[in-house]
Amino acid sequence: MTAQARDTIIINDDEHIMYGVPMLQYWQQNNNRPPLFSLNTALNRGYFAKWLIEESKLFLIDFFGECVLTPPRKEYSLHDIFPNTQGKVFAFWFTGDIEIPMGKQIDYSHSFIGATYEYYTTIKFEKGLLVDSGSFLTE
Repeated sequence: MTAQARDTIIINDDEHIMYGVPMLQYWQQNNNRPPLFSLNTALNRGYFAKWLIEESKLFLIDFFGECVLTPPRKEYSLHDIFPNTQGKVFAFWFTGDIEIPMGKQIDYSHSFIGATYEYYTTIKFEKGLLVDSGSFLTE
């Protein structure tokens, strides 16, 4: 299996790849996942999201998804998923951890995991609110 593209997160004005999929909790809680499917083998989940930590809250700030299963091809944006958004969406539905790879990339495999990094830091959220980031996040 091809290494999968990761969502990204902006922390202190720096963009990082992340391990975690907060959108899955949203769709599980609301039972409204669109029929996402991409022909890109690096995007099996059918979408890519960009996140932001601001004022100790997690926000979804960009979304691109696609469905190529049935014609015509459909692309999904942040506005398609959250029609009433004004540019960013507070991720009130997300409780869990997001892992951020840090340091140098030390290995790469074309498998699902992809790259391995020197170390990882974990950021914890409860209902979209930052509850622990160790010494990593300085807001």
